[in-house]
Amino acid sequence: MNENSKFGGMPGERSEEEIMELNDIYEYDVVSLLDKEHGGVDIERMNEVIAFHASKGWRLVFAFPNEIGHDSSLSELAGVSIGINATIDQNVLIFERCVRRYNR
Repeated sequence: MNENSKFGGMPGERSEEEIMELNDIYEYDVVSLLDKEHGGVDIERMNEVIAFHASKGWRLVFAFPNEIGHDSSLSELAGVSIGINATIDQNVLIFERCVRRYNR
């Protein structure tokens, strides 16, 4: 019997049930937020989402941008050209929450 094993045997010989019992169990929530029309991050909305999840016991564990397109336009008025070029991103937030702790 392995001294560090509650169930005995080699680590590779444990069943999924045994492995689950020996570890904390987590759940995850993935939230996608689109940039504002001009391409800037919607900080207010992002703060709302983070605060809401925190109030429910979630913690933000990872965030990344996912570029979904470019918005560009060119206008001319009285010989003056004005151009707008913005990258639109989907900001992906991944939250984690422990739903069961292993009693060590």
